[in-house]
Amino acid sequence: MQKMSPITYSHISGYEIQMPEAWTPETSDNGVQFLNPEGTIAINIISELGGMDFYSLDELMEMVVENLSQSGQDMQVEANLDVADSGYQRRQLISYTNAAEEKIYTDIWLYEPMAGIRYYIIISCGGDDYKDYSGMFDSVVQSFVFTGNSSEVYTLLNLPWE
Repeated sequence: MQKMSPITYSHISGYEIQMPEAWTPETSDNGVQFLNPEGTIAINIISELGGMDFYSLDELMEMVVENLSQSGQDMQVEANLDVADSGYQRRQLISYTNAAEEKIYTDIWLYEPMAGIRYYIIISCGGDDYKDYSGMFDSVVQSFVFTGNSSEVYTLLNLPWE
């Protein structure tokens, strides 16, 4: 990884990901958030058990972007980023201006390894940090590996996490 030594983070909801060693994980009811030591970059990983065919990945991405658009003003889709197998992955970069009039970038990655099991990686930071760390963000997203099997993950996503 660019500028940082990676460690493997494993989560009970069925995935592993390479994260910068110095970043602090904070777990919540629906996922985990990693913060850089300065607190200026957040990488959120959210696990979801959803309806089997209720929404397409494109519709889910639209809902995430709509939800995030409430965070600031002048929200724009900067890019629909290429993913290796777009059949079960989507990635989009958006930007907006926050209340302090700073440009914020949010890189959203949606992954559905099997029907109804979804993972969202949402990376948020200021414009300078996005430029400086975009290669590292790509490495984090590309390191994500689904490690569970369907019966384990369906069960775990229905239980509260500790």
